[in-house]
Amino acid sequence: MATRDVLSDVGETLVAVISAGVSSIVAPSDVLITTTDEMRDKPPKGPAVTLFLYEIGANAELRNAPPSPGFTRPRLALDLRYLITPWATDAGTAHQVCGHILQTLYDHTSLVRGDLVGASWGADDTVQILLESIPVSEHHYIWDPAELPYKLSLAYLVRVIGLDPSVPDATGVVAMATMGGPS
Repeated sequence: MATRDVLSDVGETLVAVISAGVSSIVAPSDVLITTTDEMRDKPPKGPAVTLFLYEIGANAELRNAPPSPGFTRPRLALDLRYLITPWATDAGTAHQVCGHILQTLYDHTSLVRGDLVGASWGADDTVQILLESIPVSEHHYIWDPAELPYKLSLAYLVRVIGLDPSVPDATGVVAMATMGGPS
């Protein structure tokens, strides 16, 4: 079962996976989790890669999954949406970095406990990484408020399955029901 630190650990896991995949072009210290404010105030010098978590939501398909043992509610399956941006001084390098990121995340679309960074994970936790296509207008909705020019970016859906409630339900779980009334 993942804990509340899972958001931070997902980011660190992505940094580790991407860093390994782009290491021939980008130094590991230049693969960063960031915000649009940080990118505006101190844009990375190329080559670099930034990861920006721009949306957190519940996974609708898994919302009605069976509850975890000891709970009456199912695990909270999260859909995390990231914008992954290569920073480079020329388009050729930016495209090369994008290619390395695409290949790396395609090769690591399903991560299990041994692949995950951090202490928030349970033994059976998994993460799925899926490339998304979002319209250019949605990219602009992310970049415009930060007053940054549009940058070539990759959009990824990262699905985390397994945030259990931190407190068991007070009602408990029914072990057995009996039929009939008092005799």
